[in-house]
Amino acid sequence: PRAWGGEVGTRLHLFSRVDFAAALWDLYLQSEQVFDADDDSTEAAGPTNRYGLDLELRYEILPWLWADGDLELAHAAYTQDPGNANAVALAPTRTATAGVTAIHPSGWKARLGMRYVGDRPYTPTCAAH
Repeated sequence: PRAWGGEVGTRLHLFSRVDFAAALWDLYLQSEQVFDADDDSTEAAGPTNRYGLDLELRYEILPWLWADGDLELAHAAYTQDPGNANAVALAPTRTATAGVTAIHPSGWKARLGMRYVGDRPYTPTCAAH
């Protein structure tokens, strides 16, 4: 199957301590691979369209200490209605990460962070069998 996509974005370095990036993207897939829990395998499903916004922020607190955050907003839908309001099962609508990174002069890095995965539509595959 083929895929077509594109993105447009920007990256800015502000005030010598802040890095910011943003991107809008779109992706069309001729066929989506979905997990079939009954067979413990994947199977081909119909075509989908996904689009979203990615945001990234990095802040230099000290020369050896950085804070960061990423936010991804996405929408995924089948272009031909298989039920479930066209939603692609288990495709997250929001994800985020945030944390702090310490950098030792020798090059070693340590990071403390968190990850968030938002709502994901669910369509039981066993209902179709």
